[in-house]
Amino acid sequence: MRIVKLPKENLAEFIGCLRSFGEIHAPVKRGKRSFVFAPVKDLSEIELNYTRTILPLKKYFLKPIDTMFNFCAEKGYEAPVEEPDRKCVIFGAHPCDIYGLKILDLVFSGRYVDSYYFARRSSAAIIGLDCIPDELCFCRSTGTDFVDTGFDLFLSDIGDSYLVQVGTSIGDDMVKAADSLFREVEKDDREKYKSKSIQRRESFQTEIQLQDLPEIMDLEYESQIWQEVGEKCLSCGTCSMVCPTC
Repeated sequence: MRIVKLPKENLAEFIGCLRSFGEIHAPVKRGKRSFVFAPVKDLSEIELNYTRTILPLKKYFLKPIDTMFNFCAEKGYEAPVEEPDRKCVIFGAHPCDIYGLKILDLVFSGRYVDSYYFARRSSAAIIGLDCIPDELCFCRSTGTDFVDTGFDLFLSDIGDSYLVQVGTSIGDDMVKAADSLFREVEKDDREKYKSKSIQRRESFQTEIQLQDLPEIMDLEYESQIWQEVGEKCLSCGTCSMVCPTC
């Protein structure tokens, strides 16, 4: 797998070059503390130091309401009007975001392939970005803090530059389209990456014990916690929308 270096001073120009591959979607701030993936007109809107977004990347590929066909007594069955093939580039997806999409890809590529889902997936390029976890992050416990597939490009922060891992032919095309902005990886860059990786691993403050979880759930069936959670639940179903894989 090819890895190149992108100096941070070239990042804005590189993102500008990506417009030829589709509409740019990236994390932007909403309110005081929230972030969302949204179309970006001005590159200054992009917030790369975010921790999590309100909705997962799933929102691009699974609509809350989707017209599969139309039917009326006079005309019978009618196929819906096909959506225009709108290419987009999702920039800044964290490893846990990407891992969520990999699970959905597996689910919808089973015995009954979801053509609607994969039509949208094929129209989106994914550019990943590493992050430093906060006190609420637990992706290390679930093994989703690192991905080596599922992206077209993946950027790892090493201080003054990003190491850019090329994951697909589309990602390779993106690098070639802005070839003058990239540099070769040197020994010092590799050492910076190792140091940053250790720092990231040691930054996790929350750990979840997943071993024997089904048995533990059975043992705690009568726990008071379920009553406390149930009293807060409105049965609105919103939790299924914010879950990356539900």
